[in-house]
Amino acid sequence: MKNLTKVGFVQAPDANLRKQVLSGFRLLRKKSAVVGEPTASISAKKVAIGDDYSSERTMTGVNVQNIELLLSTTELLDPLIMALHIMAALGEIRYESHDLEVQFQLQLISSTKVANKIEELRKRLEDAEVELRTSRSLTDKLKEQLVESSNTVSVQDSKITFLEAAKVIANEEKKGKILKFERKLAYDGYNLCLKKMSKAYLEVDTEVLDYIEVFDIMSEEFEDDEDPEDPNCSCCFLAIFLIISFCNISFVMIPDVAIRTS
Repeated sequence: MKNLTKVGFVQAPDANLRKQVLSGFRLLRKKSAVVGEPTASISAKKVAIGDDYSSERTMTGVNVQNIELLLSTTELLDPLIMALHIMAALGEIRYESHDLEVQFQLQLISSTKVANKIEELRKRLEDAEVELRTSRSLTDKLKEQLVESSNTVSVQDSKITFLEAAKVIANEEKKGKILKFERKLAYDGYNLCLKKMSKAYLEVDTEVLDYIEVFDIMSEEFEDDEDPEDPNCSCCFLAIFLIISFCNISFVMIPDVAIRTS
């Protein structure tokens, strides 16, 4: 019962409660003496019949004094008062008897059951508290893991964004280099073509062009199966062919120059 008081389920009884219990037990004792069940009351009646009424009152007073001495001891009174207080609070008073000692024993049995129930409830409460602490620790760990995973995801997102920006910048730089290279190739090819043309023009004898005669094809002097006989005409065609061939060579060599420069 002391453990129950420490736990806090039951409060320690005060002096007024003890007085009430003592007065209740006195009334119970007097009632049982009137009914005639206990042996002590029967002996008191026999003494009263044999001698006189004063002896009965004396024996009853002695019994009451003995009961008061019994209840005044701390070894029996405190547990009993505590048990009655618990049972009155919980409604666990199930056994009744007109004998005071038997009533004490029965009330102690009932109080023991109540104490066992309270101890069982206390153990359940402790188990629930342990489970609650375990669940809280698991929840805290899960929160930490969630924070770490969110940080990892944010770092990965920043890396992906940085890589995408770097790719865009690299592509722009490559496009700029390609455009510059195209301009350079076009400029180099144009200059090369001019050089080839100038070299080819220097190798052509311009004086031969003075001897070229342009004939009227629609003239009736020539027939369809006849060609004009002019010795300088072949030279003129040869010069034109050389100029055209040199121009073609210059245009064909532009990719080769691009490959060498690359």
